[in-house]
Amino acid sequence: MKRLFLIILLFVGLLIVVSYLGMPYFVKADAIDTVTLQNPIKAETFQGLINALLDFIWKIALVATPVMIVIGGIIMVVSAGNPEQVKTGKNTVIWALAGFALIILARGLFDFIKMVIGITK
Repeated sequence: MKRLFLIILLFVGLLIVVSYLGMPYFVKADAIDTVTLQNPIKAETFQGLINALLDFIWKIALVATPVMIVIGGIIMVVSAGNPEQVKTGKNTVIWALAGFALIILARGLFDFIKMVIGITK
């Protein structure tokens, strides 16, 4: 439970730091009283937003999936015959592949819904 709390705390802290450091890229002050916000996603429609989110998740998955498979393999190799560690390594590989399959299905489902509705662009 402490480990989960530390991971969540680290993630929230990292999110705050990245948000603070990235603020100059998204906010522009033209005058003293005027502040304009730039659209970081560049999406003008809901479809564009979903496409941008799916592309972002796809890029993360293309990097994270092989990394998690390698980590799972390393856990299995260094388990020294410990059945719990072997099971942990197998579960890591299985869940990495399941997550990747879910992302592939999400992209396909979105394209299928667009086809059914009749959105061409």
